[in-house]
Amino acid sequence: MSLPPLSTNSTSDADKQTLSRRCWLRRMLSLGCGAGLAQVFAGGLPQAFAQQPVAVREGSADRAFRDEAVRAIPYRNLSPRARSITQEVIQNTAVYRRLPMEMIACDPEFYLFVVNRPDTVVGIWENLGISEVKLNQTGTNTYVADDGRGTKTDIEFLHRSHDKHLILAKGSYEGPLLKRTLNGQCLMLLRTGYMTEKDGTYFVAHQIDAFLKIDDFGAKMIAKTLQQMFGKVADQNFSEISSFVGSLAQKAERDPQWVEQMTTEMRTVHPQVRQEMVKLAHKLADRKDLKAAEQPTSGGTPTRQTSVRRKISRGQ
Repeated sequence: MSLPPLSTNSTSDADKQTLSRRCWLRRMLSLGCGAGLAQVFAGGLPQAFAQQPVAVREGSADRAFRDEAVRAIPYRNLSPRARSITQEVIQNTAVYRRLPMEMIACDPEFYLFVVNRPDTVVGIWENLGISEVKLNQTGTNTYVADDGRGTKTDIEFLHRSHDKHLILAKGSYEGPLLKRTLNGQCLMLLRTGYMTEKDGTYFVAHQIDAFLKIDDFGAKMIAKTLQQMFGKVADQNFSEISSFVGSLAQKAERDPQWVEQMTTEMRTVHPQVRQEMVKLAHKLADRKDLKAAEQPTSGGTPTRQTSVRRKISRGQ
């Protein structure tokens, strides 16, 4: 939902502050909950989700979902500091939302790579000219994001595993309409399940539970009042990011040289990470060729395809 244009001639200072808070909240959700996959999962749940959260096809703020998500947080695997931060956000949550479950055709290894290395995806967005967000790695588990419009977000992985990620996004907004800085935190529990079709196609289903803590009282009241609108923004961001990741995985399988070209233009991504992404793209392509080679032709004789072009490009 777009906000009306701000007219300095007819808008009071109080209205300006209200609009600015709304903009910050939307950007916070955009940077946090969007940290885009093909379509909402409409069939049966993959087995990895059998004992996991109730899947939703629309975002929900249901209390039962929230309580279940809190119980699912891997507290035992958190450091004392991470556990304290997690409890602080949950106890002071202004807005909770379970985002719709998304499912994509994606190799699990590639999925985990881009989740654990979000700067690679943001780097490709930048190269393609579809986003102005900058994301730089600042530590082993930390990143800083800047949307170029006043919202800066520190992102930290508090926990990582193949089926659960706990991510903290601490955002601040400094804009021309406010005399002070707005601050907030978004805690995200990302849960993932994997499945394989009979033909060997991998699918990934994932879902986010987001807990938003806002320090500013006025912004908190706006968030509570307009949480459905903000939730829709988060839902849409998650869906779009999910779709992009699925498309990226398929592109890597078909054209690893394209991924290689994209990585050469990632100025803010560590060279080793870029090399890992290129290596993984070629691995997926080789795997795809091998699968195709094992498929019988119409006459019943297996076909044989090679990866000569890719091997040459890698100097093999």
